[in-house]
Order: sequence, then structure tokens, then C-alpha cells
Amino acid sequence: MARLPGGKPFFKSRPDIAFNISHSGGFALCGVGTSPLGVDIELVRPRRAGLPRRILAAEEQAQLAEVQNPARRLIAFWTLKESFVKYTGEGLRVPLRESVFQIAASGAVSSNRTSCQFSLVEGEAFCAALCLGAEEEAPEMLRNISIDQL
Repeated sequence: MARLPGGKPFFKSRPDIAFNISHSGGFALCGVGTSPLGVDIELVRPRRAGLPRRILAAEEQAQLAEVQNPARRLIAFWTLKESFVKYTGEGLRVPLRESVFQIAASGAVSSNRTSCQFSLVEGEAFCAALCLGAEEEAPEMLRNISIDQL
């Protein structure tokens, strides 16, 4: 395994396989495909009070004020932004506030990053996001495997 300058991992011997990984607490997420992708998973837990101003665009900060659980929505935004910077391979060199997301009541995600498509999965204790190129076929399913099954 090797890494691009932004830190994105890749297999030198298998450039045809794209993958990305993330972990938080007791959760791990791995995405595998034939085209670039980015994934992120985060525990839903309280964050520093100043974090929204540092990472969210004004429109996203306004969305936080409109939802029942702003802490959960903040984590959802964070995972979407992280999935994008991991997709690009640029890492945190891409300012997080430049990616602006809207999350509909249905859970559908839209963004100013029109060259990409995003999926958001919200579990009881986590939020997870996937970023793919706009023309890529989204996965048909996500598989949850407990460590006890391994």
C-alpha cells in the first residue's frame, strides 16, 4: 500500500482497485470500487462549540438552527465533507467550508460539488458518508458486519 501526497491510500500493484477507509470509536467503514471514492464514519457525540463556525458554510449553520438534533446534523455535515476531501485525495488542504451540503428531511443529500454524488447513512450512534463521481453507479447495498461475525 502507498499514499498520495494528500494521504489517500492506494495499492501500487493494483491501480484498478480504489478503496478508502475510516474508523471512529468501535465503528469502521471501508469502501471498495473501480473508481475513486471517499468514505467517512463518525460517532455521534458532542463537539466543541466553535466547530460549526470553523467547518460549516453559512447556509449549513442556518440548517443547524432548524433541526431537532443539531449535534447529529453537525456530524452528518462533517462526514459528508470528509468523504469529499478523501475522494479528491487532497485531504484537509481543501477548506471544509467550501463544500456546502443540504440534507432533506428524507435524508437525500445535495451539494455544490456537482461533479460528485453523496450518500449519507445515519445509525443510532454514528453517521457515515460516501462520495463518488457523479457518473458512477451508487452501491445497491451497504453491508453491516459485526466483529462477532468475523
